[in-house]
Amino acid sequence: MTSVTLGLLAEALGRDHWGAVVGWPELGAEAALELGVPLEHLALIPAPGPKWLDVVGALIDSLDLVVVRPSGRIGASTARRIAARARERGCVVMISLLGSQQWPESFDIEFLAADSRWVGLGRGSGTIGQRQLDIALAGRRVPTR
Repeated sequence: MTSVTLGLLAEALGRDHWGAVVGWPELGAEAALELGVPLEHLALIPAPGPKWLDVVGALIDSLDLVVVRPSGRIGASTARRIAARARERGCVVMISLLGSQQWPESFDIEFLAADSRWVGLGRGSGTIGQRQLDIALAGRRVPTR
């Protein structure tokens, strides 16, 4: 899903918008650049510290798109405050969850990895050429078509 997130960032920020990624220390600027993310329009905050909610709030107040990878459990009231602030400011917030992490509120749109296939491998030989990923959409604001 990292590639999907970076692809969405590339599309959004390539249209002269500004964004940030918060709490994702493994995310490399080189990988983002390779997928077309204009780094001059992206702030990377790998470890926002204990005041991460204040950091996220400040970014929501000033940017068009904020990707958040929470490091721990998020309470329902915190999730509602983030969503309300983003709506008020006109900011898109993408939540990137790891493994069994859960978000306590429903999403407007949720991207789910439905199926994946590796391409390039033969029967016990060959090299990986690419990975194909099918994405399913869910949520309150998913288009019906």
